[in-house]
Amino acid sequence: MRPVLLPWPSNNLTTAVQGGSPIAELNAARATLGPCVYRALHTHYAADELLIVVSGRIEALLLAPNHTVYKRTLEAGQNVVFPKGWNHYLYNPTCNQAHTHIFFNARYIGTINIPLNLAAAGPEYLRATYGRNPPQPQGLWVADSKCLERCQERRNA
Repeated sequence: MRPVLLPWPSNNLTTAVQGGSPIAELNAARATLGPCVYRALHTHYAADELLIVVSGRIEALLLAPNHTVYKRTLEAGQNVVFPKGWNHYLYNPTCNQAHTHIFFNARYIGTINIPLNLAAAGPEYLRATYGRNPPQPQGLWVADSKCLERCQERRNA
């Protein structure tokens, strides 16, 4: 398997490119978070994750098994480790792209996307559990509409 190196996207899209080794217990990804974008809450049950911010700013939230919440703002050159099985999400609070490199210590990382899996339980279960109709998740990458409005206002000013 040959690695594929693609240029960073020049537009404001959110992308992820991932490749692993069929031999080594290693997996790597490059993720670009567009302006005001969340990477939805998720966990990796088969690998620890090391995320390095290459450019831009990322807010990282980590939820420990004892329900302690750790939240950090990371700038270019800073990193965070998400232990295997711990829920976490990423957010780009700026009007510019944020580029990251991500490394996992396993060939298969076992990602579970919490909102999508919760929604798969069905609206009847969710209504019975939470007493209301929760909104349906829109995908793995979710934009913050209020943040996008602020970015648009700045561009128009």
